[in-house]
Amino acid sequence: MTGPQGKKGKSIQSRLVMLLLLILIPVVAIQAYIYYGDYQARRALEFQANLEVARAIAKTFESFVQDVIHHELLIGLAITSPQPMASEDITRLLISSTRYAAVRDFTWLNPKGDAVYSGNPAVVGNSYSERSFFRDVANGREWTVGELVISKATGKPVFGISRGIRDEKGTLLGVVVAIIIPENLDVRLAVERGKGGGHALVDSKGMLVYRYPAINSTWEERNWLTQYPEYEDVFKGQEVTKTVYAAFEKDNRLVSFTPVSSIGWAATAGKSEGEVMQPILISMAKSALLFLSVSFAAFFIALAVSRKITNPVTELSAHALALGHGERPRQINLDDILEFQNLAEAFNAMAEKVQARETALRESEKRWAVTLASIGDAVIATDTGGRITFLNKVAELLTGWSMADAAGKPVQEVFRIVNEHTQAIVEDPVSKVIQTGMIVGLANHTVLLRKGGGEIPIDDSGAPIRDEDGRILGVVLTFRDITERKRAEESLRQANEGLERRVHERTAELQERADQLGRLSSQLTMAEQRERKRLAQILHDGLQQYLLAAKMQVGGLIEQAPDAALKQASAEVEDLLSESLRVSRSLAAELCPPILHEAGLLSGLEWLSRWKYEKHGLKVQLAIQMDAPVLTEDVKVLLFESIRELLLNVVKHAKTQSARVKLFQQDERSLQIIVSDNGVGFDPASAGVNDGSYGLFSIRERLSLIGGRLDVDSSPGKGARFTLTAPLAIKKPLESMPCAQPDEIDPIDVDPLIKSDGKIRILLSDDHAVMREGLARLLGQETDFEVVGQASDGQEAVELAGKLLPDVILMDISMPRMSGIDATRVIHQRHPDIRIIGLSLYEEEERAKAMLDAGAVFYLTKSDPPADLKAAIRSCMREKSGAGTENAESLPLKI
Repeated sequence: MTGPQGKKGKSIQSRLVMLLLLILIPVVAIQAYIYYGDYQARRALEFQANLEVARAIAKTFESFVQDVIHHELLIGLAITSPQPMASEDITRLLISSTRYAAVRDFTWLNPKGDAVYSGNPAVVGNSYSERSFFRDVANGREWTVGELVISKATGKPVFGISRGIRDEKGTLLGVVVAIIIPENLDVRLAVERGKGGGHALVDSKGMLVYRYPAINSTWEERNWLTQYPEYEDVFKGQEVTKTVYAAFEKDNRLVSFTPVSSIGWAATAGKSEGEVMQPILISMAKSALLFLSVSFAAFFIALAVSRKITNPVTELSAHALALGHGERPRQINLDDILEFQNLAEAFNAMAEKVQARETALRESEKRWAVTLASIGDAVIATDTGGRITFLNKVAELLTGWSMADAAGKPVQEVFRIVNEHTQAIVEDPVSKVIQTGMIVGLANHTVLLRKGGGEIPIDDSGAPIRDEDGRILGVVLTFRDITERKRAEESLRQANEGLERRVHERTAELQERADQLGRLSSQLTMAEQRERKRLAQILHDGLQQYLLAAKMQVGGLIEQAPDAALKQASAEVEDLLSESLRVSRSLAAELCPPILHEAGLLSGLEWLSRWKYEKHGLKVQLAIQMDAPVLTEDVKVLLFESIRELLLNVVKHAKTQSARVKLFQQDERSLQIIVSDNGVGFDPASAGVNDGSYGLFSIRERLSLIGGRLDVDSSPGKGARFTLTAPLAIKKPLESMPCAQPDEIDPIDVDPLIKSDGKIRILLSDDHAVMREGLARLLGQETDFEVVGQASDGQEAVELAGKLLPDVILMDISMPRMSGIDATRVIHQRHPDIRIIGLSLYEEEERAKAMLDAGAVFYLTKSDPPADLKAAIRSCMREKSGAGTENAESLPLKI
């Protein structure tokens, strides 16, 4: 609209409408953005959930494949053992080995690819030499997983898992093949995810192998690679999340793809897009409708109320303009709003006073006009209404206005000042002076906008003009051009900002690098610990078991050797196997001490002190001043590895043969461990990487991540003291063990058919089949021994002991369901006449004592000579029959 004197601007009513719109539109936009964000977040959440399921399916399937391959290896070793098995025994072994629900049968192929033995008689005699899986194994691959094919026997889709068996020279002895029925994988892979959810496995050719829930598909429809090109990226090792069209349910699905990297397959998981997104779309629609209804209703109500404000403001504005122009406006009267009534009365009174003061001001102007004109600074004078009454020559030059043009104009039009940086209008100094009656100055960074363009930085002040009675007649503004000063200030500011920016950037860079190094150190440490534990487990469950089995075989060969030369060669092989077993056992204990995870930190530290003395000659004095601390697994491992690192630093740098480790509880939530020595000491501030400071930094960072800390107190010549502080875990009630306790097991009826023929009846209990088979073959060579049963865990050993009533039980310590120690305690309480010999890979005194306390007669390591084991068995029977054990005392047995 156009206002008085041709001024263009917006009315207050239009501005109120604009204000309401400015409030309404962003609120609507923000709400829409929130809805969109919720929608996308729900999709992203579903994609991530599907990806986690797909990863779990991939890991589970890989675990299944490895279980089958491991079982195939055991079958192959049994078939190719030095003592040939009868054909009937091999067939029974293959049939009994089908313990997995998805495995249809196991088949033994000779090196030519002919099926010699099988759990499925229909395939015996078939040739598989031209099959891809056999060629892969024959060409050197250790194992392979075949693609999906149609079984000739059943007409149903199957796939195979094959494992080659080779001798020590790498010559192929045969191939064990397991035929897998995909639809029976539900036992391992089925996961219920609600309506619309599903997951699948696809082989390396893109053929659908398995899906849960199952879908009816022809062989052509199983080719998912042509339906879903995303598998090409998955087979390259990438994880993909995407919305795809599923032809089998004629709907879009939110699907996540992940590779099964070890065999080149892919796993997917997805859900129907409609099932996932429909609830949130309905909720969003209801919320949006309610929100828009309320918002628009509020907008129109506010618009109606605003008119009660705009009409009085318009009338007051017209009255003020007339008063400002020197006119004598009519009296105004506003009755609607109290504030507007007060303003109307004030304007009416102001109009009467203005007329009287104008006369006095004109007379005073003549007296000071000459003085103001001669001042070196720019001067502007106004009346109490803020209208220009005077400009001197400097003011005319700076503002670009002449006195003739500026006279009578509002000071805001001539003296236009804004903030230098934001261009925001600065508060009018004239109005401020009139309101306060005091001298005021402009804020910093103020510029004057010249008429015709251009900006000039200024420094000014305003003061009231008073009459003899102290009444304000007007305002005088004085200002000056400070362009040169601003240039100097700007140069200084830029220099300071540049310096501060460089300092800030370098500080941030250093902090970021420090944070990254701390996170990397923590991640590397935890990864190292996981790998240590994994490698130790591999050594124990794999290599050491095979070494023990091999040693037992060689021990049997020594006793059966027909001549001294063969006995000597066999003895040398046995010595090599014993040394390999000792090195493997030592390496496993060094990588991940079992005593640490089984008995806790205190027992682990006792082992560490002995190990440091045996390996490095370092005498470690333990001072434990608390009960066994309650620690989380990660904190326990971190403290153990940190102490081991600090003791290693003592060995490397302290030049001393002794150290001290003190452990005590600082308060109810934390414990402290102090590692100290009386060595050469060092300066922590100047220590380098070669002095072990990087290890200290790693320990400090890892402790800080769990809420602990490391304090170092050392100086040259005065030894070193390292204080580790770590949080204790919250104590929880002990959960019941999964294995049964002695008073929880019901008595077992003894089989009345058990007979004795004078032989020593032996029960074997070990969770490794290869160990049980090795012991059975070793003991079977003795005419006075009879192996009457085998147990794969402690619970089964308890049951078989009650049914078979053996004379002697060879009991492994570490077994699932019930440990060997618990099983020994139960059997000894129920059947005190049964003699139990404890077996273990480890020589820790703590394990031996626990086994003997439970009721065992002897404790031997699995690496002891077979002759010692046989002697221990016979000694048990002599002691049981009252013949004494005097000959056993010469044996290297732990009694």
